[in-house]
Amino acid sequence: LQVNVYAAFLEGVEDKEEKRTLLELGEKAGLDVAQIAKTVVESIRRGGTDELQSEMETAQTSLTESDVRRIEALDWLVFEKAQRSEAVRQACALIRTFLATKKHVAARAVLDKIPSGSLQVIKDEWKAKAGSIALPPDVENSIHELTGLEAYLLALTSFNDWFRHFHHNKPAMPSRTAASFTEQVALEQENKQHKVELQRWEYALQACTQDAVQKIYAAVVFPDGWLQDVREVSTVDGSRQQQLLLLRRLCLPSLCFLLVKILKTTGHGRECLQVADVVASEEYQLYALFQRSELQRFLQEMQQVPIDILNTGMEDPLGYEL
Repeated sequence: LQVNVYAAFLEGVEDKEEKRTLLELGEKAGLDVAQIAKTVVESIRRGGTDELQSEMETAQTSLTESDVRRIEALDWLVFEKAQRSEAVRQACALIRTFLATKKHVAARAVLDKIPSGSLQVIKDEWKAKAGSIALPPDVENSIHELTGLEAYLLALTSFNDWFRHFHHNKPAMPSRTAASFTEQVALEQENKQHKVELQRWEYALQACTQDAVQKIYAAVVFPDGWLQDVREVSTVDGSRQQQLLLLRRLCLPSLCFLLVKILKTTGHGRECLQVADVVASEEYQLYALFQRSELQRFLQEMQQVPIDILNTGMEDPLGYEL
């Protein structure tokens, strides 16, 4: 009863330092502050369930006051190192809800709430408590999940950087016409400058392309599977497992399409065909995550690739150099 009463009182506190002070006062009074902090965060996070359903129905992706409140609630769990594993678990749960509604900005804000080095803190805290005994399965699964979610958000950021550079940063050709000798000289200088700027843009595009492809692959072929538990737990959370599967079906095919878009747009036919190999691989079984319509669209994308390769005259239809 004390836990629920004090937790209900704390839900209305917004200032971070005041949160810290109130937890310290609760600890001095002999209250279970760890359980109180957990109760506060879960109550606030789950309090937005109805709003989340409404947002999914209306496809609203902008940040709401309720979203900010749920994100800020994580403050309650980051003051003490002993609670860091619970902070990671709650962060994962919140990110899952945001990714379901494509609120990527909100998901990144959740990641920012987790102090850097937290995963090592969790391991160190457990080692000091249990010695060489392995981390509890649920904690190890949460660490694996958070790492995967971070990889996914990094992949999206790198794609957005590539898209922005490709479509908006390319230097425009000089538009003036040369009617006189002086104007012709000026135009030649502008053309030379444009050539230099275009080369810089191309070099930067290569870097953006390489970075985006690398980070998208890092999520698509994430070690031990993206959003797949690495350890069996005694009590399975059916709701969480359903969310993980739904996100795998939502996010991984989407990343594959982004990868194909980058490689096709930049003329990397051979690498584009390799994406098809990864999707069809029994090791990753990504094909099982595609809806029928998505798989048909993916195959159509692949059908065009050999034609594009043939048009270059530099490789055969399977991407090998002639």
